[in-house]
Amino acid sequence: MDQFYVVVKDIHFYLRWLILALAVIVFLKYMASWLGKKLFTSLDNKLSLYFVSTMDVQLLLGLLLYFFLSPSGISAFQHENTMGDATARLYAVEHPLTMLLAIIIAHAGRVMVKKSATDDGKFKRGTLYYGLALLFMLSRMPW
Repeated sequence: MDQFYVVVKDIHFYLRWLILALAVIVFLKYMASWLGKKLFTSLDNKLSLYFVSTMDVQLLLGLLLYFFLSPSGISAFQHENTMGDATARLYAVEHPLTMLLAIIIAHAGRVMVKKSATDDGKFKRGTLYYGLALLFMLSRMPW
């Protein structure tokens, strides 16, 4: 079980860099396209799809760690001082909740982009939602 924990934790650790790169790329691409009055292309759609999909995989890995494998997850609440210890609180509460919000925001952004009737609206909404998701991710990503 310990080896499985290490493998899942390492995948979760390294996948965050891909997600962070995709988040920055998607945010900058949408913002540049919005400000430059560009046409919405299949590349724009695919980039946001890859971003949200990798976040979903990361969520599944995170849930597996949080509920079943990690001593810093739900089992951290067995200790009396979890909320008083900043590091324990980060892993037990702040990181999971903030990342869940980031994923919800990114999914909402994907829906809003798809429902928007104009290219300008797609890029404007994508910039807002994907930018917010990126900010949430950066705020509680363990460095």
